[in-house]
Parts: sequence; C-alpha cells; structure tokens
Amino acid sequence: MKRMKIYQPDRSILQLQVQGMVRGIQHIRQQMDDIQRELDFVVENAKKQSFAKGDIVAMDKLLAIRPYADALARKENEYECAIGELSTLLYTGNMFIDQNYYDTWIQTGPEQAIRIDYCPTRLEIISLDNI
Repeated sequence: MKRMKIYQPDRSILQLQVQGMVRGIQHIRQQMDDIQRELDFVVENAKKQSFAKGDIVAMDKLLAIRPYADALARKENEYECAIGELSTLLYTGNMFIDQNYYDTWIQTGPEQAIRIDYCPTRLEIISLDNI
C-alpha cells in the first residue's frame, strides 16, 4: 500500500508558537492574580457597618470595587480565549481522536508540561520534575 503524502507544517515553528502561547497565558494569569489582590484589598476597605436598622456601606467605597471587578472579568475572558486558542492549535477538532488526550500532560519544553481541562477554560503548568 502506498502512503499518501500529507502536508505537515514545520513542527519546530508550531512548538515555538505553543511555548509562546503558554508564556502569554502565564502572563495573563499573573495579571489576574494581581488584580484579584487589589480587588480583595478594595473589598476589605468597603466593609459594612452594622446598625440597629441594618448594615451600611459608604457609596464611594462600594463604587471603588467596580473597576477592579470589571478588569478581572475582562482578564478572565482573555485567559479563557487564550486557552481556547492554544487548545485549537494542539488538538485536531475531531472528538474521537482528541478525547484520548484530554486530561493528559503535554510536554511543551525540556522541563515543562501543560494540561488543558476537557472544557478548555483552565490550564495547569507543571515542571516535569513534579509529574
């Protein structure tokens, strides 16, 4: 039987692209963590005070929460989109093939592996020493 010749993109270019995407996702995750710390601080400063007829919070303190919550929501969306793009690059799109590789660590470099959730909204990154 004669094998068909199928175009295959340069794997080294794809590997570099995947590694770059993983670094970008790590950067977005760090930004999310930074925003979350700031949001926690702002929420802590917007504590309610209790009175006989109910709790009260200063309006300016409550309004200060919104920009951080909105920024975090945008970063979370950016994070999920980036993971979706990485998933699209790595997997074939054929469920019968791809299901064999969900929840499997994928080595992306000499010392690093990643795992994408079945529903690609979360990415785990680990050192190969820790697998």
